[in-house]
Amino acid sequence: MTMNSDSWTPPEGATLFAWFLEVAQEAERSPDLLALIYPEQVDTFSCSLCGQCCQQPWQIQVDADYYAQWYAVFDQHPSGRFREPFIFSGQNTDERAVLRHQPGSTRCVFLDEDLLCFIHKEYGESAKPEICQRYPREASLSANLYSPSLKSSCKTAAQLLSETGELVLRMVQRPAQLSQEPEWLRLNQKQELPAQYLLPFYGLLLEGIWQHSISAVRSLRGCLKGLQILNSEPDSLQTEAGITQLYLEQVNHWRSDIHVYPTRWEEAIDLFSALNPFPSPALERFLKQLQKGLPYEISESLRAQIGEVLRNYLTRRLLNLNPYQAKGLTLFQFVFLQAYSLLAVQIQALALGWYDTQVLKPEHLRAAINQFETAALQNPAWFDRHQLEALDEATCLAAIRAATCLDLSLPAIV
Repeated sequence: MTMNSDSWTPPEGATLFAWFLEVAQEAERSPDLLALIYPEQVDTFSCSLCGQCCQQPWQIQVDADYYAQWYAVFDQHPSGRFREPFIFSGQNTDERAVLRHQPGSTRCVFLDEDLLCFIHKEYGESAKPEICQRYPREASLSANLYSPSLKSSCKTAAQLLSETGELVLRMVQRPAQLSQEPEWLRLNQKQELPAQYLLPFYGLLLEGIWQHSISAVRSLRGCLKGLQILNSEPDSLQTEAGITQLYLEQVNHWRSDIHVYPTRWEEAIDLFSALNPFPSPALERFLKQLQKGLPYEISESLRAQIGEVLRNYLTRRLLNLNPYQAKGLTLFQFVFLQAYSLLAVQIQALALGWYDTQVLKPEHLRAAINQFETAALQNPAWFDRHQLEALDEATCLAAIRAATCLDLSLPAIV
């Protein structure tokens, strides 16, 4: 273990990779420091009061303290609108209660006709359940890397993906309430590593799209090189020589792989369909149409806009390690999840454009991201149904290759 070495300097030009490497080293040298990295859109977000998030089939949990403080207040409200405001989703009352929906609807019981929250209006923001106060803001903590972010299941947060922004990076003192307990993450199905040992690989992925002008999809496709190295040499992340070699081989691969590849439509559609979070007859009809290739032209200017949105979206996804941690995914499964996310939102965007005006627009891509986050990434049933945590390394590598054969930000090969 040499992560705490002071003598090693990363290769020249390795800016983001070097920053993540420094963060990993500081995790052992200075555990009282915390590294912040996040897209600057996080600082500019302002709720548009659209009410969309209060009309989803999500289960909003409340803890025992909130239940004890507020159940009777709402249940006995003079309006009579909020009888039994919190319910238990199963037979086990030891589980957390959830907010009740309005009868025959997915609307929260507290969502008024003006699309504003009754609790917020009547009792103030601090009276809402904690998850409602935070949404769509979220944050992930891995070792000493803290990444505030926005959930793209929020329509307004998804719209911000079209804005050109920068990454905010800085070091701060670790707040006392944030745990300093050692954390281990799964590299593969057989091996776990201290979380900080995986940080340089995240930096390498981000460096591809932020410094080497590689599209988001091509960045993930190219990282197959790095994953293949880790698959055959899993100890590469634990030595200076291994990390250096991994970085150099990955960057050289990105620089040399300048080809534009034809989309393998059948393979891409089969993979999309296997995990499809949007099953519907209309989408099935469109997928049959898509087997023949792109149903309409995409202009060069639109491809540039698509590239910007996908870059910002992948950045959000790579910096949000919560699914990685909570679902017990391996690094290979985590990267596949990102690759599938880009595939799914591109196909869904094409479908939305087809059924709208038969022209793809940036708003279709943002809507597709919004829908995918709602139907898949924030839907525990989707994860449970597809059991991504069971995929082995070879399956993940093949699936990443299939998922990254569609890149709407690059010119298509006919």
